[in-house]
Amino acid sequence: IEISSNTVTVTILDDDIVPTQPQNVAGSASGFTYLLEWDAPTNGGTQEVLSYRVYRRTCKPDILQACQAIEDEDIDRIAFVSACEERLVQSQNVDAGGSASCDFGLVYDGARAETQVTHSLEGGTMFSYQVAAYNAIGESRLTEATYFETPPGRPTNVVSDVQTASSITLSWSAPNVTSGSAVTSFAVYRNDGAGGSDVSTRVVSSGEPSAEIPELVAGSSYVFAVAAISERGEGPRTFIEQSTSPGLVQNLRSVHQTTGSIQLQWDAPAAPTGQHATGYQVFQMERYHYTDVFATSGVFALSDWDERQEFGQVLDHFFNGTNEDLVVETMVYDGFGNTRPSVELTSLRGGTQYEYAVVAASDAGVGERSAYISPSTAPSTPTNLRS
Repeated sequence: IEISSNTVTVTILDDDIVPTQPQNVAGSASGFTYLLEWDAPTNGGTQEVLSYRVYRRTCKPDILQACQAIEDEDIDRIAFVSACEERLVQSQNVDAGGSASCDFGLVYDGARAETQVTHSLEGGTMFSYQVAAYNAIGESRLTEATYFETPPGRPTNVVSDVQTASSITLSWSAPNVTSGSAVTSFAVYRNDGAGGSDVSTRVVSSGEPSAEIPELVAGSSYVFAVAAISERGEGPRTFIEQSTSPGLVQNLRSVHQTTGSIQLQWDAPAAPTGQHATGYQVFQMERYHYTDVFATSGVFALSDWDERQEFGQVLDHFFNGTNEDLVVETMVYDGFGNTRPSVELTSLRGGTQYEYAVVAASDAGVGERSAYISPSTAPSTPTNLRS
């Protein structure tokens, strides 16, 4: 409107002064990155197009909850969510940007007819994008929405539950999925256990949030990575480092025997990159024969069976109709926290052969049991000495 003298001039602006919508909007997804491209509008308006604006809507979980009434089996998920958005907008009498179930905002304002959007922290979420052209007069109408779903987020609470000398069992919590595709499986990767930084060896694919990783080296520290997978791809990885338990002790031997004691020594197991042994346990193996129970012998008196826990176990074994030997293993020394590779076992019977094995332990767990050795005590003191 211009006013001069007694004249008022009114200029009526045409509808085409604002650009028309950008054309041929298309998006391509790669992991957490979405490349959005478009062509210039067919009519830039009466002014030059200065920039393009990209708006993003983040869909929240209650979109799906509010639209359970849509039961058309032929409708795909993206159309389903789009229909839900429309229904929510209509029911709440608000425009698309004001939907109570969607965050809506500007994510790009620039001159290029493309933009790359990275969603670094928003796994398992659906997004929609709309583009507008802008000139000095104003902004065009928004284009039809294009949709993008990110892969799942990172698994959380990754822990090692069980460690043996040759395996480690991991468990974790699935990442939260808001409006994206559900997690369908998990992948577990590891490094070489020798200090390597490459954690790309895929060792397990699991539908459950736990996995046992076998074929590992004793006393070695491994780096594991766990990722969640959906139909939109594999998400980012969560890392954890864990050592296997110790390997076999070496060179177990008896170095001194008396009538009532045996002294054992051994060499500590190797720990290439993992936790060293922080203690040892010694096990005694006893073999009970069929004849010990059903034949006349002095074993009962020598063994003091009436005071031994194994007495009932031995009787149960042989009275169940078997004549196979019964093998009982008992821990006779628990030296966890004592790293000295030796022990003296006392209160033994003279002139008796024993069987012993040793196992190493660390904070990672209990290792493998060594082979048994069979040392004997020295002969008992002679009795009934007479001339």
